[in-house]
Amino acid sequence: MELARHFLANENLFFTIALIFTLCLSIIEILTAMIGFQLSDLFEQVVPDIDVDTSINLDVDNDINTPLFTRFLSWLRVGKIPVLILFIVFLIIFSILGLSLQLIIKNVLNIYLPSLIAVIPVFIVSIFILRLVSGGLSKVVIKEVSTGVDIDSLIGRMGIITIGTARKGSPAEAKVIDKFGHKHYVMVEPEDDSVFKQGEKAFLLSVVEGKKKFKVILPPDDLK
Repeated sequence: MELARHFLANENLFFTIALIFTLCLSIIEILTAMIGFQLSDLFEQVVPDIDVDTSINLDVDNDINTPLFTRFLSWLRVGKIPVLILFIVFLIIFSILGLSLQLIIKNVLNIYLPSLIAVIPVFIVSIFILRLVSGGLSKVVIKEVSTGVDIDSLIGRMGIITIGTARKGSPAEAKVIDKFGHKHYVMVEPEDDSVFKQGEKAFLLSVVEGKKKFKVILPPDDLK
C-alpha cells in the first residue's frame, strides 16, 4: 500500500507514467513482431539517419557541417543501437532514478520534491547514464548484426551519405546495402573534386587505406 502511494503521488507521476509507457512499448513491440511488423521500424523512420560506422570513429563534433541535433544523437550512439531500444532504456533509467530519488527524499525529509524540481536534474543525469549504457549495448548489437561480408563486395554498390560532407581529402560516412540487404556504414572520399552532402548518393569505386575507406564518384547515369 505504501509502495502504491509512492507511485501515485502527484510529485512522482512523471516517473510513474514513464515506467508504464515503457511497459506498453515493450508489449507492443513484442506483439507487432509476432505479426511481422516491428514498432522499431517506425522509430527509425522519424529519426535522422546518422548511423555510425562500426569500425571507424567519425568525429562529428569537429565537423562544422554536422547539425547540432545530429551530433547529439550520434553522441548517444543512435545508429549503433535501434532508436526504440535507446528510448526504452532511457525511460527505464529516468523512471527508476526519479522514483528512487523521491523515495530517498521522502525518507530523509518526509516530503517529496516538486515535480519540475525533480524531473529536470533526473532527466539530465538520465541522458548521461544512457550514454554510458549505450556504449555497452552498442558492442552487443554490433556483434549480433555483423554479417561477415567481405568489404570488397561493396565495391560497385551505391552508398548514401549519412554524416558530414565528403570532399577530396575530407571523408564522410555513408550507408551501403550489401547483396543480402544488410546495412554497412563506411567512410567515403571522392575520387575527384566532387562534393557529396548528407543524403546524396555516391558510387563506391574502390577501397583504399587498408580497406578502411572507399573512393566514390557520382552515380553513373544508368544507376541514378
